[in-house]
Amino acid sequence: MQILSFLALTIQSLLQYKFLSDGIRSYQIIVEGFQLIIHVWKMKIKLPNALIACYTAQFH
Repeated sequence: MQILSFLALTIQSLLQYKFLSDGIRSYQIIVEGFQLIIHVWKMKIKLPNALIACYTAQFH
């Protein structure tokens, strides 16, 4: 569900980029959106690995 909300944020940022006259500000909005998506992907990668480590530690 988080990924969907961040994708929605990115689409919103792209729409803002299209309609804002201030190009620099809209570019910053898009960059912030993609940085958030990258952060979420990193967290998604770390979380399952931590869960797998806990799971294997319990049974070995």
